[in-house]
Amino acid sequence: MYVGRLEAMLFKDVFGKGSFLKLGADVLNSRDDKGTNISQSLTLLVNDDGSLSPFVLPGADERTAWSVDAWLRAGPFDLIGEFFQERVLPRTTNGPPGFDAFTTDGFYVTGGYYLIPKKLQAVVQWQHLNPGQKGNDGISSIVGGLNYYIHGDDLKVMVNYFHTWSDFRQANPEFGDDQFDEVIGRMQLMF
Repeated sequence: MYVGRLEAMLFKDVFGKGSFLKLGADVLNSRDDKGTNISQSLTLLVNDDGSLSPFVLPGADERTAWSVDAWLRAGPFDLIGEFFQERVLPRTTNGPPGFDAFTTDGFYVTGGYYLIPKKLQAVVQWQHLNPGQKGNDGISSIVGGLNYYIHGDDLKVMVNYFHTWSDFRQANPEFGDDQFDEVIGRMQLMF
């Protein structure tokens, strides 16, 4: 696997102390063996009912991926976004490849505002993933949440509400609801 990243800070402290604009780009190329899990978030394989699960390669592959991202901080306001794309091509090793080539892409845009400086942050995010394996298999979510920073990023508590729409389930109502909601709480401890 080969991975590269470039990042530039275009300005710092223009809108006040702590403000900045960062731009970044990544590229990845990997040749993976059969049985490798290529979805770190565990939600890339589109199942027959439209649900998502880990993508464990049924055959060897070669992947090429890239992304671009930006982060603007201006006072108590953060705006963060990323777009990514990954092409997964089967490789023939000993027999048929085991799966068809596909291209996955997606994006997210996050806005955050500190209600209490450096302690309590409200966040809203729009995210979309197009797994690219079945017709109309896109999935979108809007997220609202609160982050409570007990000791900076080293110790924090996060609570998020997700509302999700499934294009696949909308096109195939026999598999269940095409919209669903969930609340997720997390605690982060870094040392």
